Amino acid sequence: MSQHPYLCEHVSSHTCDADMSKESEVMACVEMALATDLEPLVPKEFLKEAYMERAWKIFGGAIERGRQKQKQQ
Repeated sequence: MSQHPYLCEHVSSHTCDADMSKESEVMACVEMALATDLEPLVPKEFLKEAYMERAWKIFGGAIERGRQKQKQQ
């Protein structure tokens, strides 16, 4: 099982699954990583803008209600 299932599913070119109890699988991932010339990648969902958008969707209504309440006082 991957420590990063999202990345394994959506960004497979930057991930490698290995059974940590099997040295050969771990070494195969290490060798693959060392032989691969990939640019660093941060999925858009991990960027600040995407995080803020998700947070706003969750908490935006409460924030707006709090602002309106402050204006009324």
